[in-house]
Amino acid sequence: MQDDFLQAFAERRKLRAEQDRSFDLEGVILTHRAAIAPEVALRFQESHEEMARWATEVDQLLATANGSTSPIPDQPISEAELLTVYDELILSCLEESSHASWAKLRSPSAPYPLAGSDIYALVVYLIGKTTELPTVGLPDSSSPQPETGTTSKESSRSPARKRKASAPS
Repeated sequence: MQDDFLQAFAERRKLRAEQDRSFDLEGVILTHRAAIAPEVALRFQESHEEMARWATEVDQLLATANGSTSPIPDQPISEAELLTVYDELILSCLEESSHASWAKLRSPSAPYPLAGSDIYALVVYLIGKTTELPTVGLPDSSSPQPETGTTSKESSRSPARKRKASAPS
C-alpha cells in the first residue's frame, strides 16, 4: 500500500520521463534526460565555485596591486580541462541517442562552432532542466533585450502618473 507522498512521487517521476524533452539547438534536435544523478550537478557546482574563487582572488590582487608586479595565480582548472568538464556534464544530461548529434555540434570543424560561453550556457540550461532546480546563467549583454512595447520612460511611470498623462486635458 502506497501513501499519498509515494504515489505523488512515483507519478511525478513518471510524468517527467514521459514528457517531450527534445529541443532544437542550431537546427539539431537533442533530447535531455528526465533526471540526472546529484553527482553530475555537484561536478558543475564544484568547477564553477573553483573558478569563482580564483576570479575573486585575481580581482582582489589587481585591486590592491598599486603598480606592483605581483604574479597572478594560475587558474585552478585550465581552459581545456574546463571544456572537458562541460562536455562531460552535457553528455551526462543528454539521452545517449543525442550524443552523436552533440559531437557534431561541438566539433571545432563545425560551420559555426560553439563558443565557450555557448557551451557554458547550455550546461546551465541542462542542469536546470534535468534537476528541476532553477539555475542562473551569466547575463549576456550582447543578446537583444526583449521588447515590451513601451519606452523606459513609459514603463517607469507610476500608475497615477500614467493615468494623469493619458487623461484628457
